[in-house]
Amino acid sequence: MMSRTGLVAIVGLPLLAGCSAVPQPTAVQPVATGKARIIFYTAPDYRPIIAHGVRVNEVDVGRLNGPNQVSIREVEPGSHTADMIRAGLFGDKSPKSAQQRELQSGETWYLRVNEHGVNCRIVSDAETLIMSGVLGLMASKMIDGPQRRQCEYYNPELTPTSDEVGRAAVNEIVYGVASPTPRLAPAATAQDAGDGTPAVTLEQVRGEWERILPALKRHAEREIGFYDSILFATPGRTRVLEWKLADIRTDEPGRLDLVVQIVAESLDVNRRLSTQIKLIRYGIARDEQAYVVREASLDRGLVMAAQNTPAAAGAYAPAPSLQDVKANWTTTEQALRRHFERNGSYYESIFVAEAGTLKPFSFIPHEVHPAPDGYLLVVSVGVSYRDQARRLLSSASRDMIYQMGQVDDAIVVHQVSQARGTQ
Repeated sequence: MMSRTGLVAIVGLPLLAGCSAVPQPTAVQPVATGKARIIFYTAPDYRPIIAHGVRVNEVDVGRLNGPNQVSIREVEPGSHTADMIRAGLFGDKSPKSAQQRELQSGETWYLRVNEHGVNCRIVSDAETLIMSGVLGLMASKMIDGPQRRQCEYYNPELTPTSDEVGRAAVNEIVYGVASPTPRLAPAATAQDAGDGTPAVTLEQVRGEWERILPALKRHAEREIGFYDSILFATPGRTRVLEWKLADIRTDEPGRLDLVVQIVAESLDVNRRLSTQIKLIRYGIARDEQAYVVREASLDRGLVMAAQNTPAAAGAYAPAPSLQDVKANWTTTEQALRRHFERNGSYYESIFVAEAGTLKPFSFIPHEVHPAPDGYLLVVSVGVSYRDQARRLLSSASRDMIYQMGQVDDAIVVHQVSQARGTQ
C-alpha cells in the first residue's frame, strides 16, 4: 500500500535518476512552418507519487514532476506515439498510457499528464499517527489535506484534450491568463519616434500593469536563484512581496526594459529573516500571446544621479570604457583591496560590522563615469562579517563609488563613497 505522505522523504532520491526535469518555457511561439507540435502539461493539483518521464516516439522528453509544468516538442507531420515510462534505475520500464495520433502540418496535440490511484481508501488520523508519527501526520495534512488517501498502487495517465481546453490550460501556466491579449504596441515599434522618445510611454505601461505583473511573478517563481543571489539569501528562501513600476528604458529598438522596485523578504545565511528593497531592470518581450521576462538584472542607472555628481558629458577627460576596465581588472581589483585593507574602519561603519571581522570576497564593476584627475568607478562590494549588534556571522553587498587615478603608472583610489538612493 502506498500513500503520498509515506513517500515524501524519498521522492527526491535516486528513484528519479535517468529522466531530467523539463526546462519550462517563457512563451508559446507559433508552430514552425511545415512542423506539427506536441504539448505535455500538468494540472494544478498534479503531485506524483512515482516519477514518470514522458516520451515521444520512444525518445525521452524529460520529467514533469510537479503542478503547472509544460513541455513543448516540435515534430514532423505524420503519425506519432506519446507515452510515459517510470524514471530511475529500477522498477517496471514498460510504457504506460500510450497514445497515438496522425498530425498534420501546423497542428498541435495537447496531452495532460496525470496520475490515478488503484484500490484506494481514506486513512484516519489515528492510523496515520501510528504508522508515521506526529511529524508524518503533520506532513500528511499539509500535502493531502483533511482527507488522506492510500492506494495499492498508482498509474500514470496521458489524457488527450481538445485544442480549446489544452490551449487555455497551457496559456494559464505560461502566461497566467487563459486568453492573453496584450494591448501595447508590438516590440518592433518600441522606439519609432523621430526624437528618440519611446513609442510606449510610462502611462501606457501603467495601464497595462495588471497584465505585465503576472510575468514578473512567474519570473520570481522560476528564477528564484537570481533573487537569492542579489539578496545574499539562503537558496530557495526568497519571496518577492511587491513590484512597483519606476521607469522605462528603451536603449535599443525592439526591446522594452522596465525598471521596477521590488520589496523582497529573504532568509540570510545565518537563517535571519530580513526585508530589502532593490531596483530590478526587466527586459520584457511582447509577442502575440502575452508578456514574458527575457532577462533581469540589478539596475544601477540612477546610482550616479543619486550622488549628484557634477560630472557632465565633455566636462572632464574621457573615462575608460567598462570593457577596458574589466580587461585590466586584476590590477584595479588589487588597488581596491589595498584600499579596503588600509581603511577597514570606514567599511566597518558602512556594514555595521564588529571590528576586525570584515572580509571582502567580491568586487564587481558596473559603471564608469568621467571625473577630474581620473574616473569614477561604481563597484558592488561583497563582504562577510560579524554583525556588531547581534554578534552573528553575516554577508552583504553595497554599491561603492571609487574615484580612481594613476600615480607613477600605478592605479590608485583617491576617494570612495557609498552609492545611496537606489540599492
